[in-house]
Amino acid sequence: MQNIKITVDSAGDFTQDILKKYNIDFIPFYVLMDGADKLDGVEVKGQDIVDYVEKTDTLPRTSAPSVEAYEKFFEKNIKDYDTLIHFNISNDFSVAHSNAIKASEKFNGKVKVVDTRSLSSGISLVMLSAIDLLESGMSVDEVVKKCKQIAKCTQASFTLDSLRMLYKGGRCSGLAFFMGKTLGLKPSLLVKGGKLGVNKKYMLQKYDVIVKRYVLDTLKQFPNIKKNRCFVTHTPTDPEVVQMVKDIASQYFDEVIESEAGATICSHCGKNTIGILYVCEDEVK
Repeated sequence: MQNIKITVDSAGDFTQDILKKYNIDFIPFYVLMDGADKLDGVEVKGQDIVDYVEKTDTLPRTSAPSVEAYEKFFEKNIKDYDTLIHFNISNDFSVAHSNAIKASEKFNGKVKVVDTRSLSSGISLVMLSAIDLLESGMSVDEVVKKCKQIAKCTQASFTLDSLRMLYKGGRCSGLAFFMGKTLGLKPSLLVKGGKLGVNKKYMLQKYDVIVKRYVLDTLKQFPNIKKNRCFVTHTPTDPEVVQMVKDIASQYFDEVIESEAGATICSHCGKNTIGILYVCEDEVK
């Protein structure tokens, strides 16, 4: 690959193996707990969020790195490289992309910033697709341009066991939370156009049954897959359910990457959240 450094937001829910293989560094988001900001992926992880909420019944607050933090991060990582490409969570979810763009202006075009229009390992799917293209010999500018199309084709979805965290964080209405709790509704959420919305609702079944239905429904709804890889990403949940999803995914994809959601993502969705994420041949609509 060309002399290029790849970096990403901590919200990318990548694996340590991916970071090591491609020499990727990440910039942590902040998670406010007990009056102190803690670094996502460094000082706090997903299980810490679940434990904290169960103990305190208080939802942690998350925030993006500042412009100054991105400047320092880019300055550290651009050393010894001709170009740095950074991959951000969707601009519709966070000011992270806006802050990164402002910070990149200091580096005279050597820092490129990509809005993945996604979250969690949807970010990493765009990033890994870009790495594939760079390894094929495509130029940096061509890759950055191509990433805009790949972002539109990235299927990022999850099913949640509870609306509690979304409700506490102000991301679903009190009525929706009440109906979900009373009727046993379990939603699946889908990223479209850089924004998150409800895709399907499942009722009155065991968690593992709902997860299996969600996975099969997703593969049916978005069948035009790129078979090279997918992510199975989850917050703290039953390992047998995770394995079931991986077993199903292995029938469709050449590589199935299991990753754990970090503190940023877990702060918004809570435990027993699991998703299958992959790139499609056409746009996700």
